[in-house]
Amino acid sequence: MPPMLRKLSKLSGNTNCIFAVKSGGHSMFAGASNAPGGITFDMKNIHDVLISEDLQTTIVGTGNTWGDVYKVLDPINRTVIGGRDTGVGVGGFTLGGGISFLSRKHGWAVDNVRSYEVVLANGTLANINQQSAPDLYWALRGGGNNFGLVTRFHLETFSQTPAWGSFMNVLLLSPSWLSSLRATFSSPSSSTQRPLPLLTTLTHKVARPLFSLICGVGYCSSPLPVLRAFNNYALAEPGDPNSQLLLSFFKNPHTGAYLFNYGTIYSKPEPNPPIFEEFSKLPAIYYSRKIRSLSSIAAEIDSLCWVGLRNSWTALTFKLDLDFLSKLWEIFISEAETVGHVPNVVPGMTLQPLNREEISLFNKNGGNCLGIEENDWPLVVLTVNFQWTNREDDDACETANKNIIDRVTVAAKEAGLHHRYIYQNYANITQDVFAGYGEENREKLRRIQRKYDPEGVFSRLQPGYFKV
Repeated sequence: MPPMLRKLSKLSGNTNCIFAVKSGGHSMFAGASNAPGGITFDMKNIHDVLISEDLQTTIVGTGNTWGDVYKVLDPINRTVIGGRDTGVGVGGFTLGGGISFLSRKHGWAVDNVRSYEVVLANGTLANINQQSAPDLYWALRGGGNNFGLVTRFHLETFSQTPAWGSFMNVLLLSPSWLSSLRATFSSPSSSTQRPLPLLTTLTHKVARPLFSLICGVGYCSSPLPVLRAFNNYALAEPGDPNSQLLLSFFKNPHTGAYLFNYGTIYSKPEPNPPIFEEFSKLPAIYYSRKIRSLSSIAAEIDSLCWVGLRNSWTALTFKLDLDFLSKLWEIFISEAETVGHVPNVVPGMTLQPLNREEISLFNKNGGNCLGIEENDWPLVVLTVNFQWTNREDDDACETANKNIIDRVTVAAKEAGLHHRYIYQNYANITQDVFAGYGEENREKLRRIQRKYDPEGVFSRLQPGYFKV
């Protein structure tokens, strides 16, 4: 396959034909991995997963999804720093950053690539590592698709036992329901109740009185206990490197109810680890928790995703502050309510904390190009994602999404909490991702690009995705 890619890449450059590269095709906007009227390099046939004899390195073809990779590594109790959703492709995830279940222990995916097999702009196939080309190696660690066509990754590989994975939904009600209930019911957070089945098929007419009853007997919460648990986990020092937390808010399109969903993952087979004790005390209407493989946890995340809907994603980073988390929640609710009339709309938002130890691992193997420093902690990577059904609702949903990011950005700057970094793998095509790496890093990336691609093949002829 690489010889054909080399010929096609040279053909594209010689004829000024636009092209795109598709690994898993998981990007959330048109044109990221396809090129109408041009050439699309579909990497699906480069799907080898080859582990070294000493079990320390795995060669992974760019055409794999992470589910493909885990199927090979699980039986021998090994893993790599890969995606938390089995359907995500290896290529874009690894070149854009790559937050994993093990990032507090080993860093992001970009920090754990020993070498890259790359088709360069001149059609040559090169093995890029810290010794052969340290500048290009640094640029590939977060620089996206701007420097070459990566065909294989040589990934550091680690021993991995079964892990503890828990996903729980905490019920909140829409603002109008909350105001009517607040006078009658408190917002308990006792852990003694037995979780109820998830109520996802009720109509609004049935849901309101039933959810009122549920809250009355202690199965719902105000936002503050959830946000406080998130804040305390993120600030814990020393943090537990075996832990990983995902906290999402979303509105159920069938009931109109708002929920917190949190995933607490622990990379050892230890149920209810102390680092997550505060979360275990929250009331839940749904939970799934057990000891299993990390790939099984990733498969569950894949199964929880809404499919077949239109999408709009944006990303932002800010410094952690509990009062600001409450402000963020208020902004999200106010904008989500503006699209309540849209059929099947699912407004959502996800928070991921970055602690000191995780950021310190960005210095592995000479450092990455993301522009995050250890003294920046504690940080939160924010993702806002809206999903809906009909094309005619694109403007309304995309506007609401953008309004959240714009308002949060303004509020974060006013509070002195804004951080420039924008996580590439969650960003919107309208966002200037590489400005978030810092001007010094961006200029260095541009110099490296000119060195290895003087004709601008990967910037000029590959229009999709984010450009340096």
